Amino acid sequence: MKHYLYLLVASFLVSFLAACGTAPVAEAKLSNDNVFSFSIDPKSQTVNLLNSQTFLQNLDNSLQCGLAQASILQPNRDLALSHYDFTFLPNNQLKIIAKFKNVSPYAYADLMFERVTGKQILSSTEPAPVALVASQEETAELEFLVHHKGRVFTYEVVAKAKVLCDTSGEEQLDFGDAPDGYGTTLASDGARHVITGSLIALGNFGESEDDGQPTVGADGDDLNGADDEDALTNVPALSTTASSYSIDVLVNTSLEVNPVYLVGWIDLNGNGNFDANEKSDVVVVTNGNNTLSWTDLSGQVAGSSYLRIRLSTTNGLGPTGAAPDGEVEDYPIDIVEPEPENGTIIIVNETIPDDPQSFSY
Repeated sequence: MKHYLYLLVASFLVSFLAACGTAPVAEAKLSNDNVFSFSIDPKSQTVNLLNSQTFLQNLDNSLQCGLAQASILQPNRDLALSHYDFTFLPNNQLKIIAKFKNVSPYAYADLMFERVTGKQILSSTEPAPVALVASQEETAELEFLVHHKGRVFTYEVVAKAKVLCDTSGEEQLDFGDAPDGYGTTLASDGARHVITGSLIALGNFGESEDDGQPTVGADGDDLNGADDEDALTNVPALSTTASSYSIDVLVNTSLEVNPVYLVGWIDLNGNGNFDANEKSDVVVVTNGNNTLSWTDLSGQVAGSSYLRIRLSTTNGLGPTGAAPDGEVEDYPIDIVEPEPENGTIIIVNETIPDDPQSFSY
């Protein structure tokens, strides 16, 4: 059987200018030069240029330095590639999701891509997620192959992408708001997270602060009218005799390449800071509600106390210090003595004399 090979090359250059300064929303600009769509005539073995319309749509404008995301749509149904997405993540990984449309019952898809260490190949009839490491100045090359019954159609997509960051401004940060003994302000090396746009957050996406806002009610960063503490709908009281404790935490995350970690602390003994033995188990989260647990508890002291939770792609965070992404939230929590069981009578220091007593003055 005779096979025909047809080559389609679609090349585009995308430059992301993401400002990390004090502006609340970073700006992303796309260069749509050299973006083309093609059709292939199998009989004449020719490649026809259709137009130079952009493939770039649905751009998320809430971008920060080192982050860029766009949805790439292929309008030509003659091509088996329906669409693919690419994202620059904070660690300079380029995440690529390729989705292939089966143009016949015999079609299947191979995805090959180049990286610094060499070519890697995936074969699948389903959408194939691919991650390759690329620095801000490197070129990521993608090659998509679609095998059709009786013929081989090869479509090559060469993608050149750069992330250009203006680092002259200060980073947007999220702080906690528990009393400063727990490490809240910059002067106390307070827990703080770089705001990286709509990638990972506790509850809804929080707002930036210039510094921590310590208050007795742990609501200092809510005083502008926006409730930043929305990952927990309820903070149950903790018993002094409990050996374990858990809370449900709402997490928003669109990251699929890096794991995202959730961790928390409770001031169990009421000494005004978070000790090492007051840390929760670390949870690798999924989008939605996640259970955060403390086990082997001891030494709880009844009274009003505080709880801190932190979310980040960085594992091993402490209760204070900086994190490159994510969010921190502080909450008041009550530590209570257990209530007596129903029907129990407690008599404290009461003496009843056997006989009547008389007193002389």
